[in-house]
Amino acid sequence: MFWILAVLLVDQSNGCNRSSEECFGSSRGYGFYFGTTNLDCFNRGKRSPSISTIRLTHRYLYYRGFFYEWMGVGGKTTGSTKGITSIGTSARRSHCNSETDNTAAGYGVLSTECIKGCARFFQVAYDFNGLSNNCHHFANWLADILCTRSTCPFNCQIYYSG
Repeated sequence: MFWILAVLLVDQSNGCNRSSEECFGSSRGYGFYFGTTNLDCFNRGKRSPSISTIRLTHRYLYYRGFFYEWMGVGGKTTGSTKGITSIGTSARRSHCNSETDNTAAGYGVLSTECIKGCARFFQVAYDFNGLSNNCHHFANWLADILCTRSTCPFNCQIYYSG
């Protein structure tokens, strides 16, 4: 249990594996932001408010008006299972008081259609694993694409809708 908590709570990154200054600058790109949702609330559904003594978080990436999320099918958070991406104009479990960071983690120049294609590719290409391929890994993977690419990656173009 300790290692699960350590991975979920300590795995903090700006997503670019580098400082945000090395991403596209704010004058050239659009800001992307990390956000979190209380994982206990996320899995529980809509109920009366409560405060967890151990705050596990679900992480998402916000870019150009869309929230990109990755989770295990059926809300599974441990072990390996098929994963599902969620792309929407609000965080998936908005009743859980999701919090988007105020400061941009970095900047990207790619279209929303490209990033949606990347999210769809991720769902097809990878399984969800609570330790080795969770929502934090997905958000960092998308952030790295936004930080480093000026053209849409081929694997994302395959699932591009625009």
